[in-house]
Amino acid sequence: MKEVKDFIHYNFKNNKSLLVLTLISLLFFLYGLSNMFLEEITVYLKYLFYYFLPLLLFIILLILSFKKIISQKFTKIITILGYLTLWFYMLFIMLMYVLHLSLEGTTDIRNYKILFKDASSELKEYLPSTLPEEKENVMFYYSPAFLQKGETFSLYFKSNSEFIKDQEEKLEEISTVKYQDIDINLTHTPYDRLDKEFTIYLINSHCSDEGYCNHGNYFVIAINKEQKEILYVIENW
Repeated sequence: MKEVKDFIHYNFKNNKSLLVLTLISLLFFLYGLSNMFLEEITVYLKYLFYYFLPLLLFIILLILSFKKIISQKFTKIITILGYLTLWFYMLFIMLMYVLHLSLEGTTDIRNYKILFKDASSELKEYLPSTLPEEKENVMFYYSPAFLQKGETFSLYFKSNSEFIKDQEEKLEEISTVKYQDIDINLTHTPYDRLDKEFTIYLINSHCSDEGYCNHGNYFVIAINKEQKEILYVIENW
């Protein structure tokens, strides 16, 4: 216990800048830990190590400085290099992560909670904060936008009549559209097209005014009351 106190006291006195770097690295690691959607365990562990690496290196540097294994001069040089390179490293890792997720996507419904937390207020108004306990045949997909690739989100499940009724009441002021009037991406759902049993609600839809829909977005909710099915599809490109 005394050695821990001595370690903290020594570094507060001699390595304040390095402690700040260590704290930044800790926040970077916690951010990665709480925001990763990767499903393959080997890929997840690889990125977890990337997020943890700066924190590990700075902790080792603090220990080596405290033990007098490296000099204060060397510690300060490494600290300066850390400030110059850490920001580029963090940006690079986050870009690599987003690129991987954009290309591979995620189908793990456990990631829905994270997505909902970070969603806009408009999306939170219509997406369920949590999935109902009585749900079946859940299908989920998400991939973020990156460079020229757009963002894709879809969520499908069956539920009970009460949940479906609540959703219909929430959407009663929203305009409905016919399936052929909007190009809905159903790739990650059970359907190739929606039949007439579905009521399709158009939450929003926008296209750029470039003469063709080069950039745009839409948010659609489709409900099959008889089969107790509900489908949410969001595209931004």
